[in-house]
Amino acid sequence: MENNSIRSKITLKVGGNTNHNALKTAIVGHLSDGKMVLLDCIGVAPNYIATKAIILVRGHLVTVGKGLEVYPIFSEIMVDNPTDSPVKTGIRWVLDLR
Repeated sequence: MENNSIRSKITLKVGGNTNHNALKTAIVGHLSDGKMVLLDCIGVAPNYIATKAIILVRGHLVTVGKGLEVYPIFSEIMVDNPTDSPVKTGIRWVLDLR
């Protein structure tokens, strides 16, 4: 990966109702613009949708001769409508072109 301090990053919040094809299109667009993409997921369903989108992104990038670097990390994520706490622990998927 390049020096992350000077690269722009985009954070996409993935929900249980997110369309994985629309997410794939958004990820590919941001990666093509030279941005690092961060996917914030809280819960099983959003992580499943993110995983499907990542698989589709990787397949798309292979057809154009590019690679994808992906790694998950635990992250404290701010939620918009907190029921008890405005901060939840979730998984942040970090995606970047190789």
